[in-house]
Amino acid sequence: MNYNSGFFVECCMRARLCLVVLITSLVTLPLGAAPDQSDKKAQLKQLFADQWEYELRESPELATSIGDYRYNDRWSDSSLAHVQQQKQDLQKWLAKFQSIDSTGLDEQETVSLHLMVRNLKERIEGIELKTYLMPVDQFNGVQLELAQFPALVPTDSTKHYEDYISRLHKIPVVIDQAIEVLQQGKKEKLMPPRFLLEKTVEQCRKIADATADSNAFAQPVKEFPASIPESDQKRLRQAVLAAIDRDVRPAYLKLKNYLAKQYAPYGRTDPGVWALPNGDALYRYDIRLLTTTNMEPEQIHQLGLSEVSRIEGEQLVIANKLGFEDLKAFRASLKANPRTYAKSPDEILANKLRSFFTLLGIIVSIACWIGMAQLQYAKFPVDPGMSQYLVDQISRQRSKIDIRTCCEVERAHLHVRRREAHPRAVTLELRHQTIGRDDLGGRGRNGDRFAPRYRRGRCRRRPGPHPQRGGQGFRRARRRL
Repeated sequence: MNYNSGFFVECCMRARLCLVVLITSLVTLPLGAAPDQSDKKAQLKQLFADQWEYELRESPELATSIGDYRYNDRWSDSSLAHVQQQKQDLQKWLAKFQSIDSTGLDEQETVSLHLMVRNLKERIEGIELKTYLMPVDQFNGVQLELAQFPALVPTDSTKHYEDYISRLHKIPVVIDQAIEVLQQGKKEKLMPPRFLLEKTVEQCRKIADATADSNAFAQPVKEFPASIPESDQKRLRQAVLAAIDRDVRPAYLKLKNYLAKQYAPYGRTDPGVWALPNGDALYRYDIRLLTTTNMEPEQIHQLGLSEVSRIEGEQLVIANKLGFEDLKAFRASLKANPRTYAKSPDEILANKLRSFFTLLGIIVSIACWIGMAQLQYAKFPVDPGMSQYLVDQISRQRSKIDIRTCCEVERAHLHVRRREAHPRAVTLELRHQTIGRDDLGGRGRNGDRFAPRYRRGRCRRRPGPHPQRGGQGFRRARRRL
């Protein structure tokens, strides 16, 4: 597990590769392709599949988060020795992908190949710059990521609970590996800012002090799903709580003491990355990683200044139309106007949720437009912090919401539903299928009749009966979001 960038950031980066593999694996060879080109395409497809299998083995947490439970009882190896082994592995994968000539590949295969090569190069460079030697800060690190993981583990079978217990027993090893890496980083003067490290001590203390049900690692046994026999529930609960007291809490206490006494006091006083021994190289690496460009830092800074100037110019035009002489007066008016403020926390969340679904609808539309018809099924996990709100605001009204984005021959469905294994969690499911003109009068997944018709290039839904919408049609349902 790469604690330097954070487990969830690592998941996002590796998920890009997953999408690349998925799309590439669905490419159909053109009729009449030359035999050598067919062999090359097959070789590339197999190479993507093999590399993805490697990623899942190396990051069992990632595998669990996407529903692959083959490595469900283990954690990633974060030891210093394994980092060097990973570097060698990545170099071998890079050589294999670079050995494939892109000549004769179609556009999607070429893009996928280039993305993979770039990703592997960036990861190798990160290891060479020793970014892994600063694995802890106030947002990322073993102290937070382990405690967040219980929200992602499956709990729909006794076997999955037993896998989770096995993982709890192995947390002391994970903590020891993290301390080993921290010690090496301290030795090489690669240290995060001191004022940020001081926050990590308190984070560890809260987890180390929390007992029984109040501990974050006890979340899976607070409520068992119906699929777990009652005869197993008591045994599993006792085993989880025992592992927390015997393994998890002592490990967190050990990490807290190390951070408080031997690590945080030696954090750097200058918050800028330039204060590190290889600070300039790290800074430029981060710029390339985050912007995907080779622009110089000063170029990016000047671009930012010019964009701020442009945006403020457009804002001034709006302010003048509303009767304000300058932006200062306009902003002061916005700050004093009660209509620009939400009246309750629920209203803030409702506005954010509405924006989220609007954005996701746009993404679905774009996916349809560019012809990603091969993508049949995908899951998008929701931030656990939003889960209860989604359940309260959506699931209590309707067990399922369909958002249909229609174009001439395609439609997409977005469903919100409770996850059976996590009663308080929610999963978004995007289902996409290609349909023909003759199929545009069928029934939806929940039985409601819909018949899109075309006006000025837009697809509208004819209002029809719905057991939960009262026959008011899709437009009213969309407004409810």
